Amino acid sequence: MDQMKRFALLNDDDTGFASTDEEDDEEDSTDSDIELIFDWKKAVRKEERLTSHPRKTVRSDPVLTLEESEELVGGLSEVELESKIRAIWGGPPLELEDYASQEYHAWLHYFISHNHCFGMVHACICAMVREARFFSGEIKPEYYDQHGEVLDGVEVGQPPIVDKDDNILLGPHIDCARRVWDVCANRVIPHSWVRGFNLRLMPISHAWVSDEEIVYSWTSVNHRLWPVPFPRGVDIETIRAELVHLGIRYTWLDVLCLRQKVQPIADTTMPVNLDKAEIAKREQKRLEEWKVDVPLIGGIYADAYHIVTYLNGLGRPFRPEGWENERHWIRRAWTLQEMLNIDQTIIAGLRDRSINPWRCNVCAPLYFYSLLTSQVNQVNEKTTLRKAIDDIDMMKDRIEAVWEMQHRCASNPLDKVAGLFFFLFNQRCQGDFVSAKPCDTVPTYIPSETPSYAWNRLVKTAARIEEDDEEELMSFGVQLLKIFPHPSAEHWFPSWAQVMQYPDVSIQEHQLEDGVQPERECSLHINVGRLYKGCDIRWDSETKYYFATAPGPDGVDLEVKLFSSTGKHFSGNEIKAGYSYVIIDITPSKMKDLENSRIYAHPEKPAWRKHLLVVCREITPWIKTQSPTMSSVHEKYKTNPYQYILRRVTTLQWNPAGQDSKSDKPQAWLPFQPTLVMTNFQKEGPRNIDVKVSLQ
Repeated sequence: MDQMKRFALLNDDDTGFASTDEEDDEEDSTDSDIELIFDWKKAVRKEERLTSHPRKTVRSDPVLTLEESEELVGGLSEVELESKIRAIWGGPPLELEDYASQEYHAWLHYFISHNHCFGMVHACICAMVREARFFSGEIKPEYYDQHGEVLDGVEVGQPPIVDKDDNILLGPHIDCARRVWDVCANRVIPHSWVRGFNLRLMPISHAWVSDEEIVYSWTSVNHRLWPVPFPRGVDIETIRAELVHLGIRYTWLDVLCLRQKVQPIADTTMPVNLDKAEIAKREQKRLEEWKVDVPLIGGIYADAYHIVTYLNGLGRPFRPEGWENERHWIRRAWTLQEMLNIDQTIIAGLRDRSINPWRCNVCAPLYFYSLLTSQVNQVNEKTTLRKAIDDIDMMKDRIEAVWEMQHRCASNPLDKVAGLFFFLFNQRCQGDFVSAKPCDTVPTYIPSETPSYAWNRLVKTAARIEEDDEEELMSFGVQLLKIFPHPSAEHWFPSWAQVMQYPDVSIQEHQLEDGVQPERECSLHINVGRLYKGCDIRWDSETKYYFATAPGPDGVDLEVKLFSSTGKHFSGNEIKAGYSYVIIDITPSKMKDLENSRIYAHPEKPAWRKHLLVVCREITPWIKTQSPTMSSVHEKYKTNPYQYILRRVTTLQWNPAGQDSKSDKPQAWLPFQPTLVMTNFQKEGPRNIDVKVSLQ
């Protein structure tokens, strides 16, 4: 679709941010790949004409000039303020009954008593036009302080909830953004003001420049709560002019909407009460907000209608160069979660109409693992920006995201783990078979943590094998089990150091003794699968296979051939002679999407070509239990189940069809006698629910 036509459709869409009333006299672009280009000279001319021509609007909302937005209203009466509102709108913006309401006059009194600038008044009126909650008592002026910030202890909208384990509880209507930037009013406002009319933001994505290139500026746009870091030579009005030209109504920009560190810069716009005590208070507030806001940044971009992207720094013009620079947008760790497909990406800062950013050659580093040298070799291959973003958008599983993050750059190593938070929980990440079900919690952001500790918390939250087994084969936990054959020294999953060496999965760490417990509870609770006790496993150096032996249903020992889960064998040191192992087959027994799954038809149960087997050692002895009698399949546990704790050794695979992978009727399960069959009892009847299998 022609880019100009696409934006014409965008402007007619009732999404709460895009509609430009003034006709654009630019000629249409002849190249469908070229994004809407910002004409800087024309924007300046339009800004100059505002006083003598019909006011520019975005989605029928008037756009204030800088002077209008800065004007204080503390000395006005309610009648004078209302008269000014009508003058800006060219008439009454609200219904007649709204002007007589108690709520309307309460808001006017709030703005006058706190001496707010007219930009905040205008932002509130624009929200009132569409948001009935202002008149229902759901949004009240007494909920907000003199800066328009929600008061402590007040819940407006649906803010995130943090549980006792420092996890953020997610839900379909959770507010991922605390604040948004009203472009027309040129003010940062609470998201709760505008969340009720199905608002889909158009957030801004950009790469931070180096510290030497940053200039801090106090601005009334964010009520001077913190100085805003801009690249040298860029100011907020330059960015705003481009957003207005693009028809963007509401946006989210981290330097304005995410509380930043307070830099005590001495200039004329610095708040007069900014002493050491006030700085410490604001810094503590920042840490409290970041704990929740930073992990939810990915949600803002995942739900965006479009994303405005500055590749060379916030507000800076696009340059088709510097792709290999660690500060470039395409190399940063944070921007991984800020990507959508190219149809939803707007490249900003295009001053040269002859440049097509999507066809620019990107020198993207590609990494190949060599089995001969056990090293990752880097090669530089030129590809287009379109293909580079498409490759990220088409990531099929979460391990690809981890690998991509490994080669990105971050000022703080913790940012790489934090940048994966929402990306790993987002439903966009899909497995090779079916979509992996997203988690309903996200770990909080704690800047004092080490990357290893943050990684442990992330895995604890994300890696779960649920009872909905048909959706969990390619979940994050199962992918870790399959792709990383060696656990870390303390836990069943790889350490952050092992992950950063991916795809070299040969690294083994010295394991804890069986009697030593991990420092943190990060066990994987397995609720589905088949468990086999008393298995002898040996490595055959001649055939390069593992062989497992265990009693069959009739008591006679049977032997099966197993192989590495990754298809690569580095050593057989993880399997030791004289040990008795426990094998858990976590392959699901059913699949919803049979047509697209790599599965064989079976008269009783479908069987996978390759079963995923977790090889473990016992930590606690096995206690034989019996299934309780249940009056209802939905009855909950009456007592706490016995916990059977295992320590993971490695992960292997078994081909039920043997060497003939095209067999019509392969064997459904391992021929051994299962000690425990864990199934979803709500679907398949009673099970051994008094046993809780925990993997360490």
